[in-house]
Amino acid sequence: QENVYHNSHSETSYTLSFIGNTLYEQKKYDEAIEVYRKALAIQEKHYELAHVDIAKNLNFIGDVLHSQEKYNEAVDFYQRSLTIREKFHSSNYAGIATVLTNIGNGLYWQRKNDEAIDFYQRALTIRENFDATDHVGIVDSLINIANILRDQKKYNEAIGFQQRALMIREEHYPSDHVKIADSLGNIAIILSEQTKYDEALEFHQRALEILKILPPDHEDIGDSLSNIGEIYEKLYKPTLALDYYQQALAIYRKCLSPWH
Repeated sequence: QENVYHNSHSETSYTLSFIGNTLYEQKKYDEAIEVYRKALAIQEKHYELAHVDIAKNLNFIGDVLHSQEKYNEAVDFYQRSLTIREKFHSSNYAGIATVLTNIGNGLYWQRKNDEAIDFYQRALTIRENFDATDHVGIVDSLINIANILRDQKKYNEAIGFQQRALMIREEHYPSDHVKIADSLGNIAIILSEQTKYDEALEFHQRALEILKILPPDHEDIGDSLSNIGEIYEKLYKPTLALDYYQQALAIYRKCLSPWH
């Protein structure tokens, strides 16, 4: 490929990036990063610094490093990608929001919650103001922020963000969609941490009703049953707790590999 397109640097770098993407999907991270770096070297030699493909490749390398749990290095590459995008491609709001989220994720996994929430908030603001049709991205931002608030024990604020996510999902999905069950479960977990067990139970049960559209031995149903069992245990109802735990266990035995 590199010999055939000796004078076509863009073709070479595109092909290398596609190979890198495939290796990344196969979890061959060391090989993927080597290929991405080759593509980046070609781009940095032959393109203007402002070229969006350089920003994309920096982001790809960041993704690999994040998957390797090299979060600090990943954030450095994401920051370089963000700098190019904000300086030269400031109207590509979706791309900027994605990289802001990636930086937030890298910081979150380093437990730098105060910094992470700032990047998540910036991503949310961009999506709400300039990319309002991206309801999936907006929900992701809301949930990211809620997760940090929950970690910080700011439970009421966390529930507020989860409820906003739930409202958007209810607006865009059928009432029995698993995404709605996911939001209900997220709210239930926070209520449980507030020791509001009766309310938590109600949300978990609503989630379970929706999850019944899945195959009966689906792992998500097992998780939901286990969550309900845990609530009953905290409510000092051991007979009910045991019943739900046993239902969950039966599902896990069917759907999970022996080493889980």
